[in-house]
Amino acid sequence: MRFTLPYFNGRRPQSEKKVPFKVLKPLVLSNRVSHKGSDIPGKGCLQELTILLTCLREKEFNNFDCTKELASFEQCNKKFAKLSRDMKILRSQTMPVPNSKVHSSKQISHLLNLFPTQ
Repeated sequence: MRFTLPYFNGRRPQSEKKVPFKVLKPLVLSNRVSHKGSDIPGKGCLQELTILLTCLREKEFNNFDCTKELASFEQCNKKFAKLSRDMKILRSQTMPVPNSKVHSSKQISHLLNLFPTQ
C-alpha cells in the first residue's frame, strides 16, 4: 500500500530563509505617474462607418440611397468629437476636482508632488 502519494503530493511552503528577498530598488512611491493609454473609449465610429461603406457598396456608391446610414455616421462622429474635446480639456487640468472619482495622470502626479517621498 502506497500511502505516501496521496498525503505528501502537495507542495509545502518554502522557507523564507532559503530564498531571501532581494531589494533591487528602494520600495518607495514615485512622485509622478506616467500616462498610459487613451482615455477615449472605443474606436470612434467604426461600426457606423462599416455599415455606411457596406450600404454604399451595395447601392453602387450612390449616397442618396444611404441617407439613414450617413446621418447615423455623422451623428456618431459629432458625439465622438465632442467626447474627445471634453477629454482633452479634462486631461489638461492639473488641479484635481473635489469629490471626483476619476482623475487624470496629471492630477494624480500633482497630488503625489504635494506629499513627496524622501
